[in-house]
Amino acid sequence: MDIDLKKNGQIDIKAQLKECVDFLKRYKTSYERISINISSELPEIEAKIDRNISSSLELRHILDTRGDYKKSSLKDELEKFNSELKSVINSLKESKEIDKSIFDDLRNTIDLSIQSVSKIKDIDNISENLKVFAINSIVYAQKAGTKGQGYQFISGQFIKLSEDLAKSTAQIILTGKKLNSYIIQLLESIEIHDYESSEHIDEITDESQSLIKNSNTSIETLLDILENIVNQIKEVKKPTSEIMFQIQRQDIIQQQMEHTFQIMDELSKIINSKSSKPEEELDILTLLNFLLLTTDMQIKRINSDLLSMIIDIEAPLNRIIETIDNFNKYESDVLKKFSSRTTSNITEIIDGIFQAPESIISDIIIKLDLNQGQKKELLSIFKNIDDLMKVENNMAKGFLPLMDMIQNLLFLAQVEQARNKLDINLDLESNNSVFSNAVFIEMDNIIEGINKSQTMVQDNLLNIRDSFEKQKKKYDLIKRNLMESTEFLEKTEVIFSDNFQLNVNTTATLFQEVNIYQNKFKELKELHSIMESQADIFSRFKRDVDFHLQKYGGAKNLNDTIFRSTIIQQIIDNLTVDSERTAIIQNFPELEIEKSVGSAVTFF
Repeated sequence: MDIDLKKNGQIDIKAQLKECVDFLKRYKTSYERISINISSELPEIEAKIDRNISSSLELRHILDTRGDYKKSSLKDELEKFNSELKSVINSLKESKEIDKSIFDDLRNTIDLSIQSVSKIKDIDNISENLKVFAINSIVYAQKAGTKGQGYQFISGQFIKLSEDLAKSTAQIILTGKKLNSYIIQLLESIEIHDYESSEHIDEITDESQSLIKNSNTSIETLLDILENIVNQIKEVKKPTSEIMFQIQRQDIIQQQMEHTFQIMDELSKIINSKSSKPEEELDILTLLNFLLLTTDMQIKRINSDLLSMIIDIEAPLNRIIETIDNFNKYESDVLKKFSSRTTSNITEIIDGIFQAPESIISDIIIKLDLNQGQKKELLSIFKNIDDLMKVENNMAKGFLPLMDMIQNLLFLAQVEQARNKLDINLDLESNNSVFSNAVFIEMDNIIEGINKSQTMVQDNLLNIRDSFEKQKKKYDLIKRNLMESTEFLEKTEVIFSDNFQLNVNTTATLFQEVNIYQNKFKELKELHSIMESQADIFSRFKRDVDFHLQKYGGAKNLNDTIFRSTIIQQIIDNLTVDSERTAIIQNFPELEIEKSVGSAVTFF
């Protein structure tokens, strides 16, 4: 009798068995594909979560070390920068006070110099008086004839000396006019410098207060954002770990499917290899009856286990999706909040944190350079004043030999007058006399005043130069510190921006992979639905086998079949679940299977 039993309307065992085997193979292949994707992607998602959390914490650490004094954060650097700004302001105020004191002394010195130079006109008047006296003396001496010739010579010398005095005073007065123009320029520059110094102090003060306030606000906002990122991603991590735990069950399910397929495939090979022996038909039908019953129970249990796993995974997966939705909503709300502050995205917030202090540092350095430039200009003008006053002083000292010569001529005039009994009144004692001691004292005072004012100007110059040099060293140190702050900000901005972008990319990738994972999970649910709708293929096949067994009066005792020691024993040896054992014992008591305490897995 042909084993395929396809005669007189009987069932086609080979065809139906092939249909069952093909179904199991398709189902097993699809499950393995989905299972592998789910299992392989989940650890990567978990790794991305850890990287995302680590990146967010690193970004947070860049902004604020939270008491870690071994490292410097942006917040620490901004506090240090704020301290430097206060130092700049204090230095400018201190310099302003020092400059005021120096410039006040300078003004007093300049006033003294102007007064001294103005008295040069008195010397000019003296030279004119001397010249008039000398001309009158010559006229009188000419009238005296031979006796007046000596006095006439002396009077000629007086005229020459008066002309020398006039020439020297004219040069000093001309120098004084140049000096006055420099003094006016210096005083105007001092006023400009004083005004702009006050302006710079006010501007830097306002900028520093605004900077620290805005920067601290922006940093706190970013810290809150990063804190939220960490918390949200941690919320993703919890259900992901639950899924990781639950997903281990799919290995058990896969092993059950593999074993079921192997048994069915092996039976298919046995039947296909058998020849037409009527005596083996009942053994084959009995084996099919036994195998279809166990396979039907196994498929139902696999599908039940799969549904249980899907239900257990679905809850944490939904929590992940909900957390991601909340995160996206939070990010959108944050951006809206900053949009009202004329900031459209987080990148601009970051730029504001870093570039605002960089801009202010640049502005402060420009102001410091302007301040130093003004001081250089003041020194240059002051140096010109000092040089002119040296020239003026040297000119004034030139009066000393002229005064000595005048006094010598006076002595000779007195001798000549007495010797020739000339009627010329020198009147040396009268204060109104051109030759009185008061005149010579006045000339000495004028020369001494010029010398004194020149010495004071020189001392002022040295004092100002020394003060400006100290200020320059202090400003250079401040500039260096500010430049170091700029370098720190620039480096930190690059690191933060790169890390922030990495964090954003990691978060975006994570969310994208979660969506992909969600789609894989949907495939798993669809696979279960397909299995649920098509699993009755085994029960239908078993009904056909049962119908055909009726002509033999029912199935043969399993212990008496030719398959008892092979495929049947293999199935019995791999039974590990009580429900499966109980079902087989109830349906096939002749196998005398011992009960087991196992309940976690079925045969595999």
